[in-house]
Amino acid sequence: MNAAERKAKQQAFLDALSGCVSIKEACRTSGIPRSTIYHWRDTNKRFKKLLDLANDDANDTIDDEIIRRGKDGVEEPLSSMGKLVYREEVLLDEQGKPLLDKYNKPIMCPVEQVTIKKYSDSLLLALAKSRMKKYRDRVDLDLLEQINESTGGQLNINTKDLTSEELALLKQMGQNVKAREEQQGGQS
Repeated sequence: MNAAERKAKQQAFLDALSGCVSIKEACRTSGIPRSTIYHWRDTNKRFKKLLDLANDDANDTIDDEIIRRGKDGVEEPLSSMGKLVYREEVLLDEQGKPLLDKYNKPIMCPVEQVTIKKYSDSLLLALAKSRMKKYRDRVDLDLLEQINESTGGQLNINTKDLTSEELALLKQMGQNVKAREEQQGGQS
């Protein structure tokens, strides 16, 4: 593949990634193996930068969907006793009079499906935690304070990307450093 073809394939992948937010799906859509994408990323600075930008676009798409589901809500069909609920109207004859069943009750005709708007509190809370310190888990806040205290604010760690196990390990390390400092302070 020549340079122009490679650049076109890279752009096709990047466009797919920006739209679908999944590297696997973008590879399938663009017909490019994952290993090729990672090879380009590791050997081509321009592609790596463009890949980072496409990932940022994908992350923005995810943020937008979280906001939509958490703030605006999603229409879902209403069901009752395992059956979908429909808005009904009385069925009328040619003269505009209600048609009646054998029990002399008006015959109802389903007109449209009833929906309700559902919101995702958990998605909105996850977004709040990622953006606002006051909503983060307490262990995260304690850990950041310990790191800042022990390093004089010189070490900047983004704990959002760490797993809970990594956070616990980092917290334990911070507590060990603090305990050592307190022990050394007591010996002076």
